[in-house]
Amino acid sequence: MPVWNCISPYRCVFFANPFQRLVSFSRISAVAAFLFCCPVDKNGMGQEPDKKQTVDFKLAPDWVWLGEPNDAQSIVLRREFTLEGKVEESFVTATADNQCDIFINEKKATSSDDWARLATGDISRLLKPGVNVISITAKNDGGPAGVLAAVFVKMENGKILEFVTDATWKGSTQTKGAAWRKSGFDDSAWTNV
Repeated sequence: MPVWNCISPYRCVFFANPFQRLVSFSRISAVAAFLFCCPVDKNGMGQEPDKKQTVDFKLAPDWVWLGEPNDAQSIVLRREFTLEGKVEESFVTATADNQCDIFINEKKATSSDDWARLATGDISRLLKPGVNVISITAKNDGGPAGVLAAVFVKMENGKILEFVTDATWKGSTQTKGAAWRKSGFDDSAWTNV
């Protein structure tokens, strides 16, 4: 098991995806920086990642929160996106304060129950050409619920797509059933996070 250390809030990486590659965000908030770390050697010195094994995100996820904070808050978030062609490889990585479940096209991709650890899942088989939806349920046992998530998609034609938590996502603190996880769900009454 490697030891992890953060080298800077601007060039931090983590090794937590199904392709066994380092993932980096060239820009990332200081609040999230400690989650995205790089391996260190036995002397505690940061190691430069192998560029061939690095997935370098151009976008950085934001922690997103919704509504007025209260005890034991639960929220749901969603974002639709369109893919043209076949997916070569893709993964989602996320965490929440305190816990979350991540779904792609209604199928569970991964979950997290520790805000200080990223959960990652291979979503290549869950994606399809056309409209796709990522949906997240999050709950905090003692305060407001927040989510940090990133999706990486590499298409067969080489095109790279990234979807990160930001103001383009929609969220709600009140929802019933699972219809909100489906593409085409009317989220017009939901709040941008």
